[in-house]
Amino acid sequence: MTVKLLALSGSARRASHNLKLVRAMSDGAVAAGAEVTLIDWNAFVLPVFNEDIESELPAAAVQLKTLFASAQGFLIAEPEYNGGYSALMKNAIDWVSRPLPGTPPGSVFKNKTVVIAGATTGRWGSVRSIRQLREVMGYLGCIVLPDTLSVNEAGKAFDADGKLLDAKTAELAAATGAALARVTAALHKP
Repeated sequence: MTVKLLALSGSARRASHNLKLVRAMSDGAVAAGAEVTLIDWNAFVLPVFNEDIESELPAAAVQLKTLFASAQGFLIAEPEYNGGYSALMKNAIDWVSRPLPGTPPGSVFKNKTVVIAGATTGRWGSVRSIRQLREVMGYLGCIVLPDTLSVNEAGKAFDADGKLLDAKTAELAAATGAALARVTAALHKP
């Protein structure tokens, strides 16, 4: 059985270091036998979450929630903005956590696996945003793997093709994705 994973960068920027990192993690997951869908945030433009407009869920929120529901696990690479994780990720989580009209209540996050890494241009990497997002995903019912990776000075970490320059870091990124694929597959054995 092929596991289905959703890959997310906490940044919508085209040249995002976290998009490059989640791609490296995805390569490891694919090599371990997973099917990975990478979210392109430009296809899911969402208003700021507001319960006043929740009765008429934006089409992008419904489509995004459907993708989250069909995934068995999540690969996340998260930047750190002002000591926390991105507003983009928070807003997406808030919309996706809401019930869809005509469906029973329940979390699309419950009992799904997640691994969280991050990259920043600073010297500390994404250690604070990773910690915060791990807590949120656990609260939502995800099985948060201990595997993680924080890439500091990310402006110097990738080549022109978006590949990690340091062989050990590239190996760790691939191993992080592979770990998620293996654990997810083990949890979903018939």
